[in-house]
Amino acid sequence: MVTRLLPVLIALTLLAGCDSASRPKVDEDQVYQDYLALGAAYMRAGEYQRAKTNLNRAQELEPRSPQVHGLFGLLFQLEGETGLAEDHFRQALRYYPDSTRTRNNFGAFLFDEGRYAEAVEHLETAADDLYSAGRSQVFENLGVSYLHLDRADEASRAFERAIDLNPSQPRALIELADIRFGNRNCVGARELFSRFLQGSDQTSRSLWLGIRLARIFGESDQEASYGLMLRNIFPASDEYAQYRETAGE
Repeated sequence: MVTRLLPVLIALTLLAGCDSASRPKVDEDQVYQDYLALGAAYMRAGEYQRAKTNLNRAQELEPRSPQVHGLFGLLFQLEGETGLAEDHFRQALRYYPDSTRTRNNFGAFLFDEGRYAEAVEHLETAADDLYSAGRSQVFENLGVSYLHLDRADEASRAFERAIDLNPSQPRALIELADIRFGNRNCVGARELFSRFLQGSDQTSRSLWLGIRLARIFGESDQEASYGLMLRNIFPASDEYAQYRETAGE
């Protein structure tokens, strides 16, 4: 199963209203915000060239804009231009070191590059922002990064904080459930697994956990159902291979 972290996307509010004395400046700000919003929208839609065009225009108006550089970082990451992506993330942090969103997104980028310790540094800083709207996602990303550094206790605490902030934070729920299962806290694992199912679609990871929980609690019909779903939906997954080995197939 491919593991990736999630970015915190920019929230854009277009400016409105001005008085006659400041109108030229506000209009320029409005144009900048419009280009920024269009760039973000085109990037979400997968129209990367149009996104670049609008972000370039925004950058012409605000060359030192951390928002523009942050979006360019995400865009070039999506295109596989990792060198350019890193340059833009670093530029964004240079112009606005306190940007929680950029810290998280740069941390996610570093994670994708396998630079887990560096990712943790940025994600820990981002998680310290008590007023960030995307803080639950930051803690979830931090927990996954800790797992890749074999720091399970810290991962558990990060996932718990993510769930405190957002009780339906999906990956944090399933990762913490898996940790609890590994610690033989099967009741706690099942409770978290049930909460995950209430708001999320099954993944190969969640199905495999569901199978193991069903075995522990003697729920053979549930085990068979999850096994069938795993075979039909994720036949090439590592989890299905593990299921086949343990099921004697």
